[in-house]
Amino acid sequence: MRIDPSGVHVGLDGESRPATVLRADIAVVLSPASGMLPVEQVVGAGELTGDERDLIAMFGAGR
Repeated sequence: MRIDPSGVHVGLDGESRPATVLRADIAVVLSPASGMLPVEQVVGAGELTGDERDLIAMFGAGR
């Protein structure tokens, strides 16, 4: 994570990449953590590389 005058920037280390990555608007990415949207809906709003089950394990299934 990097914070500068233009805002907060989150990125992946070029050397070690996780098996599952979700790329989407920050509000979309944070919504399962807050309970606003289920993972299943978030995946449809972004670009998923890897296994959706990893996100469900982290955030829980749809509520």
